[in-house]
Amino acid sequence: AELHSLGIVHGGLSLESLVREPAPQGAGERTSRVRLLQFPLVDDPHLVPLRPLLDAPDDVANLGRRASFIAPELMLPGHACDMRSDVYALGCMLYALLSGRLPCWRDDPRQTLQFAALAGPEPLGPPAVAAELVSLIGYMTARDPSARYQSAADVADAIAASFEIGRAH
Repeated sequence: AELHSLGIVHGGLSLESLVREPAPQGAGERTSRVRLLQFPLVDDPHLVPLRPLLDAPDDVANLGRRASFIAPELMLPGHACDMRSDVYALGCMLYALLSGRLPCWRDDPRQTLQFAALAGPEPLGPPAVAAELVSLIGYMTARDPSARYQSAADVADAIAASFEIGRAH
C-alpha cells in the first residue's frame, strides 16, 4: 500500500519476493517478520517493469512457478503492470499461503498462463478458508482488472472492514 500511495508499482510480486526474517532470540518461530522485497533484485530497482517477458518460449519457460502470479491482462500486447496487476499477484500470494498450492498452476508456465486467462484460480471455500477471505481473494484475482480492488490500500481497507480491525493510514 505504501508503494502504491507513492505511485510505484512493484510489477514482480510472487512468493519469491517474500523473505522471512529469523525469529528474535528466545521468541517463537511464528513471531518472525515476513518482508516484501521491494523490486526484483536482478534489474534496476528504480525501473518498473512494463510487463513480464512473455514473447519468446524461453521467456515463458524462465518464469517457472512465478507464472501463477501474473495477471491475465499482462499476456496481452500493450498492457503494462499497474496497481491492479499488483493486486492480482497479492491475491495469488494470499491464495497460495492459505491453500498450500499455487493458483492456476498446471505443471507448466505456458499452460498456467493460459488457464489463468481463461478460467482464473479455482475458488477456495469454507470451512478451510473463511468466507470473508474467499470473497476478498475473489475480488483480488478477478480476471477483469476493473473488477479488482484498484490498489493495495483498497485491499488493506477491505481486510480491515471484513475483520473489523483498525488500519493505520
